[in-house]
Amino acid sequence: MDVNYIVEGSGQKYGTKFVLRVQLIAANNEKHLWGESFEQEIRETSDIINLQSQIAQAIAEALKATITPEEKQLIEKIPSANLKAYDFYLRGMEEIFKMGVYYYSNLSKNKQVLRRAEFFFKKALENDSTFALGYCGLAIVKGTKIRIENYSKTTIDSILILCNRALSFDNQLAEAYFARSGYYFNTGNDNKGKEDLNRAIKLNPSDWKAYNIKSWYEDNLLSKIEDIHIALSLNTGLGRNDVINRMADLYFEAGFPEKSKEYNLEVFNLDGDSIRYLSHCFSYEYECANYKNAIDFLKKICRIDSNYLGKDFDFALVYAFDGQFEESLKYVKKLLTKLDWPQAPLIGYVYWNNGYKEKAEYYFNISIDSCINDIKTAGKVWNGSLYQLAEVYAFKGEKDKAYENLKFFYQNIDPNFSFVNQTKNDPFFNNIRNEPEFQKILKDYEAKYQAEHERVRKWLEEQGKL
Repeated sequence: MDVNYIVEGSGQKYGTKFVLRVQLIAANNEKHLWGESFEQEIRETSDIINLQSQIAQAIAEALKATITPEEKQLIEKIPSANLKAYDFYLRGMEEIFKMGVYYYSNLSKNKQVLRRAEFFFKKALENDSTFALGYCGLAIVKGTKIRIENYSKTTIDSILILCNRALSFDNQLAEAYFARSGYYFNTGNDNKGKEDLNRAIKLNPSDWKAYNIKSWYEDNLLSKIEDIHIALSLNTGLGRNDVINRMADLYFEAGFPEKSKEYNLEVFNLDGDSIRYLSHCFSYEYECANYKNAIDFLKKICRIDSNYLGKDFDFALVYAFDGQFEESLKYVKKLLTKLDWPQAPLIGYVYWNNGYKEKAEYYFNISIDSCINDIKTAGKVWNGSLYQLAEVYAFKGEKDKAYENLKFFYQNIDPNFSFVNQTKNDPFFNNIRNEPEFQKILKDYEAKYQAEHERVRKWLEEQGKL
């Protein structure tokens, strides 16, 4: 993890008395530098905070480091006077960290984890109704629910209510601003989301979670990569695998697929989540138009988890793009028994190539209507819908509309290796692929991507990371 020192600790409990033995070790040669025992009666939360402060200051002194007044204030801040409430909150956060960011890799397990976290946060608030962090925990649960369960306005509005409730008890709480930023990002108000994230970082500069989320909303790839490196430098425990996972995604977007593969393997070595690892391999092969390899990885995933949530859509997609339309249709029909997918031009494309022209037109038309409605109601540019509109119009031969949406899409999307490859290989654009206007749109976007790729490459070289 590229650290200079390691802190090790062990403890024993005798009734309400805790004895902690802490030692400081040099990472390069494992030399023991300092060690001390701490005894503390733990009867209320302030006792825990006092003990944390003693240990932090003793380690800083051993390293001849300085703890700033702001850091000291953060260390000594008492979140709740109720020890039970604080304990329930910590247990809830531990559950949240078990989930990671790839909720779908084990959906049924993660829903159970989410229910346990919600239970612990509610118990925390039962013991202390003024516990600001408890409200933040519930807001995080609600924010996660809208990603893995049905999205509802009631659920997302409750995030704002909970965060504001937390801030009414502590208006200097970094966690509340962090959680509230999620509400703003989910409702299309990115500027307010960024304001809250920056406020969270100002209040707690060591919050890796804030830098991790910030890496999704920066204006360019280099800033995103710088943020995720800061997040990684601040995180040495729970959630580290998700930070590295995000790092892998960003390096792929920046056009460094081999570096992305290295980080994906590092994530796998940390958490052993073979489904997540194979999902990345699948995505890599799909983005690079190696569809047969992508199919092989998808089959490996399904051998591990036959209920893998995205399998029907993913199989339908890669079989269609590989030209195996009959095989793709089997999965399209499975999709339509489970979900209504009006935004998926893929369904119309597969029906068309299997000779069901009338059905294809039906799905193309409802896809167009749905995308237009999304763009009107989203409150911001709905990039996915713009791209899907361009696909359908190009396939149907309505070239002017295809170009209009494709231009707008690329004007409002960050330069990205994935989108360069996707557009180059997307069969929906076969009718216009060789036309000068299509080639110009792609060439202009590719030039923007190459400039960003070069900025990242130069930064990596300066940092000695390439």
